[in-house]
Amino acid sequence: MYKNVLITGGASGLGKLIAEHLQKKGHKIYVLDKLDKSKVETNYLQTVEEYYCVNLSSKDEIKNFLIDQEIGKIDILINNAAIRSFKLFRDRKSVV
Repeated sequence: MYKNVLITGGASGLGKLIAEHLQKKGHKIYVLDKLDKSKVETNYLQTVEEYYCVNLSSKDEIKNFLIDQEIGKIDILINNAAIRSFKLFRDRKSVV
């Protein structure tokens, strides 16, 4: 039986690979990513149930997404979104 899977940061990299793998197993994939839909491969978009452009570092965008979208029951959440920092760890003052 399929599961509804929500993957944050699923437009590229590891998130995309996870989404493709789970979709081949028959699960319905919902992707949240800050990358605009127009910049995501069309073939990939055709394999996911829904793609939402949401910047998870913005409280307002998260709030608007939760109010505007009705995606139903999510069985599995894969929180893959990350904040990228290209500084050495020892040079960072704070992650947030």
